[in-house]
Amino acid sequence: ERKFYENLHDLLEWTPKKDVLFIIGDWNAKVGSQDIPGVTNKFGLGVQNEAGQRIIEFCQENTLVIANTLFQQHKRQLDTWTSHGQYWNQIDYILCSQRWRSSIRSAKTRPGADCGSDHELLIAKFRLKLKKVGKIMRPFRYDLN
Repeated sequence: ERKFYENLHDLLEWTPKKDVLFIIGDWNAKVGSQDIPGVTNKFGLGVQNEAGQRIIEFCQENTLVIANTLFQQHKRQLDTWTSHGQYWNQIDYILCSQRWRSSIRSAKTRPGADCGSDHELLIAKFRLKLKKVGKIMRPFRYDLN
């Protein structure tokens, strides 16, 4: 697990800070429902475990926010994986650079979506406002032949 986070950190070092960055996956971690400024809001599910503490530290080190803890949702739309049909867990997360946090409009699961996995489909909606890049005028070249 430590090597995974080291490799991911190295990749982030090579990623330009201005890029829109989302890291999405099954982290096998429970971050819980506590509010950690700059990383999570109080809308997570369950109680934090050791792997959850590690992902929170990773986010703090790399200025990332956990998108699917930011919005109040019905418990069923926070659950990303159910064990034995009765224990609801939030172990899949969408990480986003804090710079783009205000672009995230929602993050939730789609219970029952057929996505070929025992995990629920996790989606995020975000809105970007991009600047219009002006045309660069090139000097006219004369053909002297």
